[in-house]
Amino acid sequence: MKSDRNGVSTCPAGQESYEEFKHHGHTHVQYDYRNHDGELFSCVAKTLEEARGRRDGWLAEKHRKRVDRIVCDAIAEGDLLPPPREGSVY
Repeated sequence: MKSDRNGVSTCPAGQESYEEFKHHGHTHVQYDYRNHDGELFSCVAKTLEEARGRRDGWLAEKHRKRVDRIVCDAIAEGDLLPPPREGSVY
């Protein structure tokens, strides 16, 4: 993209950057999004809406993995198990 420096995206954290370009007579969108952790999502799509949909899928997958990790850690530490009923054995 024109805003890149030495081939590296300059997209600020928490923001998106995009530009349209033509390739073989078709319009495409080069899209960058940098999350608040500084990770960059980048894609080329036919429309801005398609690119944002891909970004949303990427964010949802990252969120799912983070939740899975938190739950697994809590289970490993015994934090998610209910207190044992009297006379029960785990």
